[in-house]
Amino acid sequence: ISVAEYLEQLAEDRDLRITVKSDATVEAETELIKRAVSNLLSNSIRYAQANTEIIVHITREAERVWIKVSNEGPTIDPVKLNRLFEPFFRAEEGRSDTGSNHGLGLAIVAAIAKLHGGDVFASSENQVTVIGFSIRRALRCSILPST
Repeated sequence: ISVAEYLEQLAEDRDLRITVKSDATVEAETELIKRAVSNLLSNSIRYAQANTEIIVHITREAERVWIKVSNEGPTIDPVKLNRLFEPFFRAEEGRSDTGSNHGLGLAIVAAIAKLHGGDVFASSENQVTVIGFSIRRALRCSILPST
């Protein structure tokens, strides 16, 4: 079962669709990569505007494979955007669901990217947020099915 399929019901409960667009495969610590993708998708599901599409982009750029998750929703303040990968940082103060979310998801993504010689990326403008990471070692091991 792919990460996208695993989280599909959660997305459907919020009237969201998950689409995977892939032109690359990776060789990496598969469970760690699945964890990073799961964290990115969970965040997107949590913050996406209802009745929109979450897109997972997997692309090869030179020696790296980039995994980026985009969603439509509130634009993140650029000052806060630069801190998203810090442990315990939350872009929204006073969230009501702090008991179930501890602000570690994107810090874990950053640690997994670093373990694989990669980087993290975040942009948010015009109500579209894209957050992702890269992996340097890129050969053969499918993470998500392409659609």
